[in-house]
Amino acid sequence: MYNKSMKNKFIFLAVLCALVITSAVFYRDRIARAVGCNRFTSPSTPPLAGFGFAFDVFEPTRLLLNVTLCSTTSVTLEIANKGTPTSQTQITFVGDSSSPAGHILSGSTWVQIPSFSGGTPYKDTSGMEHPAWRVGTVTKTFSGSEIQSGMNYVLAYVCTNRSGVWKCGCSDTTCATGKWQLQGFNLISGTGGREPHQTLTVIPLGDGSPAVTAESSQGIKN
Repeated sequence: MYNKSMKNKFIFLAVLCALVITSAVFYRDRIARAVGCNRFTSPSTPPLAGFGFAFDVFEPTRLLLNVTLCSTTSVTLEIANKGTPTSQTQITFVGDSSSPAGHILSGSTWVQIPSFSGGTPYKDTSGMEHPAWRVGTVTKTFSGSEIQSGMNYVLAYVCTNRSGVWKCGCSDTTCATGKWQLQGFNLISGTGGREPHQTLTVIPLGDGSPAVTAESSQGIKN
């Protein structure tokens, strides 16, 4: 009787330890991914020269360009602008037939992101709908073939309405020059630098909607 009771206790303890270890590894990996997915998260980690912030400069605790998943098989970028269909205070450019939604740098070449998914079309003050601009959260998932180990960078373009004036591609609260907003994510620590030089342009929308010319010819290094 004694031996059977002790055996059951040992089995219970062994199962409990296994569960604790499994949970610890699971949460360790989740924490590692959360920390490692986003390189630029606050004013303490400013963007590289020539690019806009990955967070909302008017609400610095809000991360706009958020890599919510980063693994060697899939990467998901979420742009969590706070705009809603009834309160279009923030919008994201999602691409159209003449302009890409953004760009991704994996290796040494910028590749166009043709479009993002999600959100609802933005309507200007006259009621005209602009499908290339979306309010609400938009996302883009990249497959393993589109990314590499080491540092990768992604560009997107978000505008915020401040007292009736659109502020786009901000690198500070003046938003004097619209810039592609930059986020980086590290899949596996790599070495060496990457210095692509690329001019990136979004064609202006016009008709009183957000001005969207955005250029950068800055190099990127790890």
